[in-house]
Amino acid sequence: MKKLFTRLLVLSLALTLTACGGQTANGIPPEGEDDGIVCPAGFDGMEELLAAARAEGELTVCGSCEEAYLAAACQRFEELFGIRTTYQYVASGSVQTQSQGTPGHPAADVWFGGSAEDCAACGDAGLLAAYDAAHASHLTDDLYRDAEGLWYGISVDPLGFVVDRDMLKRMAIDAPTGWAELLDQCCGQGIAPDYLFLGTGTGGTLAGLAAGRKLMGGPEIVAVNVSPKDEGYPARTAELGTRALRAIGSDETLRPEDFRTDLGYYGAGYEAPAPAATAAIRRLARTEGILVDPVYTGKALSGLIDYAEQGKIPRGSTVVFWHTGGATALFAEPEMVGPVADGRAL
Repeated sequence: MKKLFTRLLVLSLALTLTACGGQTANGIPPEGEDDGIVCPAGFDGMEELLAAARAEGELTVCGSCEEAYLAAACQRFEELFGIRTTYQYVASGSVQTQSQGTPGHPAADVWFGGSAEDCAACGDAGLLAAYDAAHASHLTDDLYRDAEGLWYGISVDPLGFVVDRDMLKRMAIDAPTGWAELLDQCCGQGIAPDYLFLGTGTGGTLAGLAAGRKLMGGPEIVAVNVSPKDEGYPARTAELGTRALRAIGSDETLRPEDFRTDLGYYGAGYEAPAPAATAAIRRLARTEGILVDPVYTGKALSGLIDYAEQGKIPRGSTVVFWHTGGATALFAEPEMVGPVADGRAL
């Protein structure tokens, strides 16, 4: 039954993302009554699956996308089929551990909105059921789908740098756009860095930086994970970096030992405030007037500070902190920001 639900809801999401609302809808007919539901276009031939889903009575969705989007999709599915639908937000990197539940009883029926890397990991772990998405033919590249039909892409999200232009102007340098620019700027400033720290989520930025280091050398990379990851995360990140190297004509192969990842600083999970990160955010703001965020850079900075205080970085080392932006999260939802936005001065 769980696999049937997966097929039904994903098809519904592709066809009917038009409503908005909360976690449940009103007007669900009492059990046993004929509701006269007619399948929308695209669901022909699925009457038995729908009947089986309605017989179970409730659908549980874990979502890793914006809550308003998730709520609208669940509301619309409930309106269409009279199946009570509830949802919970689960960070993409946490789905693999939270979705397994007890043997034979997964914690959720459907996952909606995860990253491609985390979907692939869950697929490898046997947690996803294959299905034929109704609108898969509209995808413009095979990169946006799983070859076995375990997942399909719904969006492409950009990554970018956030920089202080006034500071760059005073230093007479441009913003770095990659590893080569970083090394050039360090050289121009007479700096020979020993370590580079950054926060890592799905691993895209880490893979790119590590690929650059593989080609050109440079400081050791220490990536602070901002959410839980399974044991296969370093290998998948290395594979992503290797694919980038192949794309530019390099025969180099990136391996997990080419960079370091640390799972000790994400706290309760992705987007969940961590006390050490909150302290790091306040410390940097007070001493340098630079803002970092509670989701990525604050946790990475807390890792850097702890490494220095614990002697994991030798005294006298030169360290580069890769600031990926995100400071606007300081003014987002209170549950994300936590005590950073408690009304007191930083």
